[in-house]
Amino acid sequence: MVTLLCENSIEAIVSKIALASIGVTAAPINPSLNTAVMIPLVNRLSPKLLVCDSQFIDKAEEVSSGCGVDIAFSININGDSKNRTSFKGFTSNSSVNPVCENIHGDDIWEILFTSGSSSLPKGVMVSHIKTYFEALSFSNITPLKLSQPSQITVCSYLPIIYHVGFCMLLAGILSGGKTVIGRGLNFRSLAETIERERVTTLWAGSPQALELTATEYAALNGGKNVLKNAIFGWGAMSPKVYREIKKSFGDEFSGIAIIGQTESCCAHRFFIDEHPEIFETECPQENYIGLPSPLLGAAIEYVEGVSVTNESGEVQNGEAVYRSPAMMAGYYKDPEATKEALSGGWFHSGDNFGLMSKGQRTMIDRIKDVIKTGGENVSSIRVEGIINQFSSVSRSAVIGVPHKKWGEAVIALVILKEGVEYDELSLISHLKKKLSSFEVPKSIILEQSFPEPVGGKVQKYKLREKYKNIFQQ
Repeated sequence: MVTLLCENSIEAIVSKIALASIGVTAAPINPSLNTAVMIPLVNRLSPKLLVCDSQFIDKAEEVSSGCGVDIAFSININGDSKNRTSFKGFTSNSSVNPVCENIHGDDIWEILFTSGSSSLPKGVMVSHIKTYFEALSFSNITPLKLSQPSQITVCSYLPIIYHVGFCMLLAGILSGGKTVIGRGLNFRSLAETIERERVTTLWAGSPQALELTATEYAALNGGKNVLKNAIFGWGAMSPKVYREIKKSFGDEFSGIAIIGQTESCCAHRFFIDEHPEIFETECPQENYIGLPSPLLGAAIEYVEGVSVTNESGEVQNGEAVYRSPAMMAGYYKDPEATKEALSGGWFHSGDNFGLMSKGQRTMIDRIKDVIKTGGENVSSIRVEGIINQFSSVSRSAVIGVPHKKWGEAVIALVILKEGVEYDELSLISHLKKKLSSFEVPKSIILEQSFPEPVGGKVQKYKLREKYKNIFQQ
């Protein structure tokens, strides 16, 4: 096993693919993590070698010392490698025909840590088959509106070395096209890349990231109908914002909302332009995520205290459960968590889904994030969707905290847009018009940033811990 502390680069991608091709497991770790978190993770992995970007050489040396693992080489990007062996030096005498003996599709080629949005990261065991099927599932939708799949150019500036986006990269290759990656989420640079490389499919991340990319692209006066589709997730998008995005990229542009997990990334997909009546009338109050990929067996399972059934006894909302060839083998060195997650032969996602008209599904909330206040269940995602419609709000995170009267109280953490005026009374009035009384936050708190390990996935458990005594004081 080899641990990688790397951001996006060609060298890091080649390293991962090379390790897979010779039957060695890659274990990438988010290099932005504190070493106090990294060292226990690396000790759990017990790798033989460590690879890092020179940008993170100080962290790598601390991990190397703390875990007793040697640094194989450093990728010379954004920092001094301190005379460590370089990627070029390490590979200069390598064979162009590496030995690949007895590699099976079920072999574990990667340990991929969860983002830790609800707990500390768990190591997901990823097989060759899982990754191939995930890439195949996205290669079926990324060439949309192209006459030939090989015309595709997939692009992402999101982390793909230590995050699930690696299957997006492979989707472009499976289609016979090309993939363009960036390092660091710079929206101006991303817009310029879309224009220069004639990008046809963008893995954008959050709705906010896609909106900012479209704004920069419009400022460039970029060519219309270059970008054919963008895939996004992690939250609902408003129709007003979507219309502006479509205006920036052209009439041929379409958005695809998805939801997937590290454990199973053959996603649900909601094709916005195929369901304009649903999107225009119900979003972003409802976070539509559509239907599952044909490669994903998915069902909604009853959960006591959360689910709702109709008169026929069908589950109208409950926990999303999956089974598929594109499924994790389990959590590394964590048999209890594996047994719990895969009980009954299905992966239990922890997501609360709703079943809507035409079989379309909505993401109601993470089951752990459903707020139970005064006998009512509140979807934090629904409340966030309404808050984010307010003109001066950039992002929001809604959580439940202990309250003597209500059990839990709804509070909203809000990040404002730069350079705009903010009036809290106007925001509260906006919320009261669109939400039930029990959904309206009891407190609105301004924040500069949210704890988030990757993209827009907020670590709400940290926010709940921070504000757990706000109504006790």
